Amino acid sequence: MSNQFLKTFFLRIFFSIFLATLPGSLVLAQQASSKADSLHRKFEQDSAYLFRYQKFKPYLNIDFRNAYVVKNFLSLVGIRGGTVVDGKHIFGLGYYVLNEFPIFKSNKIKVYQFDKLNYFTLFYEYKIYNGRVFDVLLPFELGYGNYSASLSESPETTFSSSMIPTGFGIKCILMPHQWIGLKFGGGYRYVWENTVNVGMDGGYFTIGIRIDLDHMFRDIRFSRLKHHYHKNLKSL
Repeated sequence: MSNQFLKTFFLRIFFSIFLATLPGSLVLAQQASSKADSLHRKFEQDSAYLFRYQKFKPYLNIDFRNAYVVKNFLSLVGIRGGTVVDGKHIFGLGYYVLNEFPIFKSNKIKVYQFDKLNYFTLFYEYKIYNGRVFDVLLPFELGYGNYSASLSESPETTFSSSMIPTGFGIKCILMPHQWIGLKFGGGYRYVWENTVNVGMDGGYFTIGIRIDLDHMFRDIRFSRLKHHYHKNLKSL
């Protein structure tokens, strides 16, 4: 046999095999492309659903509330949780106790030695300005609690009372990060007391930490969704 004949023979076999497997290869490529398109559409749909507009969102912050009682410093620490409605209205419940952190040791005031002070409060806040990293709100609240105290100059003279604190003010929230920020502001507080009046009425100033749980949870879920999408895409 001549070399030309052998070359022609093997070329025919090669092209026969190539033509026989070509349709299957095209089908597999089309199937992979179709699956990739399907995964991409599902990723876009799931992402859109995850970042959809929500009428109700969770709300949480830690609050350090400071005031002066009979011209002496008093500090409380509280946690507040609730719901944000339409991005403007915040409804929730808070709980405050004496702040025992070293920076603002509350029971080191001159006139009264507070042994216990705690109260619950229902609050409503209206957002009057909504910026990218800075918000301004008007807070209102109504609460109920009790305290026990003694005179610093006469520790054996003790007393206790229930109380109904109310207040209003202005609050600013700075969010340099989407998850966490700083809250600060001030206002006026009026307190109805049951048995004695230690003079808790007056102005207060507040500083605290703002945690955006909604943004945090959605970012975490989106990160998992994206990881799952890329993992499935690589397996094609």
